Amino acid sequence: MLSEVDLFLAQTADDAQRLREIGAPTERVRVSGNLKFDVRPNALPAFDQRDCAPQSVKIGQIIVCGSTAEGEEEPLMAAFKASSCNSPRPS
Repeated sequence: MLSEVDLFLAQTADDAQRLREIGAPTERVRVSGNLKFDVRPNALPAFDQRDCAPQSVKIGQIIVCGSTAEGEEEPLMAAFKASSCNSPRPS
């Protein structure tokens, strides 16, 4: 299921490593820092968005699961699976 996600933004290198350990493709994991506190308004992104998908791909769903606590990941993954089954990727 994680192979369907185009980009993972992790707050720390440890968080990024945990994402890789549960199956997130390494080339889609980036360390972004704390998006709430570390990114200035109007700052350029830490990565080139063109690296994420070809220009011909339309933007589909964007799901953010931030500040999760122990026990929340399983229901979030179930919700993601349910939503991705009902909403095919744009073509």
